[in-house]
Amino acid sequence: MKEEKLEVNGKIYTIRELKYKEITSFSQNKEEAGKQFVVKSTGISDEDYDNLSMNEGVKIMNIINRINGLDDLAFQKPIPLKD
Repeated sequence: MKEEKLEVNGKIYTIRELKYKEITSFSQNKEEAGKQFVVKSTGISDEDYDNLSMNEGVKIMNIINRINGLDDLAFQKPIPLKD
């Protein structure tokens, strides 16, 4: 499983790749699913999650997406239409 460390504002986060089984149980609610992605990937507490700055959260989610294959490279690009 992939793992990557990130330092933001003096805090170090260890972000790990999730197993497929873990994500199939995520909530259908977007806000709760986003929280589950971050908490399960980093192991941070609910309190620490609630106190993440926008900067920290975005950087963490970018790495989560990349190491789990959810970045732009994982999706097909639309074919441009001809006039």
